[in-house]
Amino acid sequence: FTVCVYTPAPPANNDCSGATVLAVVGTCVTTSGNTVAATQSLPAVACNGFTGNADDDVWYTFTLAASTNVNINVTATNSVFDPVVQLFTGACGAPTSLFCADNSLRGGVEQISRALSAGTYFVRVYHFGVGTGAGGSHTICVTNSFPATPPVNDITCGAITLSINPD
Repeated sequence: FTVCVYTPAPPANNDCSGATVLAVVGTCVTTSGNTVAATQSLPAVACNGFTGNADDDVWYTFTLAASTNVNINVTATNSVFDPVVQLFTGACGAPTSLFCADNSLRGGVEQISRALSAGTYFVRVYHFGVGTGAGGSHTICVTNSFPATPPVNDITCGAITLSINPD
């Protein structure tokens, strides 16, 4: 038998300068990614009260020609990966963090929905825990569509009255 030991090369989008370009369209067209052999580009940020560990971040980029609503979806494609998503503007050398999402647990979906101005944006994805989360396998897509009209109960004065039952 043969034994082979090697260190895998980092993914092409390991750093912001090699960010994978995403198309912004009306429906979700997914791009597959993973964090195997990725290294930390920037320290982790506090997101929803938790910081996580950005030791395996990968980068994506998209450009908007006009101001629009965007929806960024990152879906773990295994039950171990716990994605954290961070949206940036600016240049790779000194990106400015705009928003982050870390609402789900392992095997979950993270989403950032925002109205953005025309320009270039960067998205960083990493596993919340130490290491890659069993390969950090995920999909990502950016759409320029999310509900234009919020539901009637989006604000307090539109609250839906609930009945109180004994059981």
